[in-house]
Amino acid sequence: MEPSRLPASAPDETVPLPETVRELSLLMAHHDLVELDVNYAEFHLRLRRGEAVVVVPSASVEGPPPQLPAPAPGAVSSRGTTIKSPLAGIFYRAPSPGAPPFAHEGEVVAAGQTVCIIEAMKLMNEIGAEVPCRIRQILVANAAVVESGQDLMVVEEL
Repeated sequence: MEPSRLPASAPDETVPLPETVRELSLLMAHHDLVELDVNYAEFHLRLRRGEAVVVVPSASVEGPPPQLPAPAPGAVSSRGTTIKSPLAGIFYRAPSPGAPPFAHEGEVVAAGQTVCIIEAMKLMNEIGAEVPCRIRQILVANAAVVESGQDLMVVEEL
């Protein structure tokens, strides 16, 4: 069995681990859960809001799994305002894998122009700039799970 895949119901089927983690994260956000522990076959998965995800084989675990440090929050420019996520989901910079991003740091965007997508419950929600602005800093990595109200980008209104 590959370490990046979880066994499915049939012996020859597997489910990609990143997809499973994303779906569980969305489920946590939807039900406002702070922590989720999953034991499945030889894997132990613990998700906590605001912390890194750690996956370890449960056979080798003695005590709680090691915790990775949470990522540092992005610095907010004193000259800018932010575009916030209106809902919990997965942040995407481009309309599809391999496509160019909607916006780059330093780029000027028009009011209403799409700057990213938030996927929630398999629906793609386009997020647009409310006013003409320059993207100063993108605070979230592509395909990262975001929460409602989280800062996505620092912008400077024009």
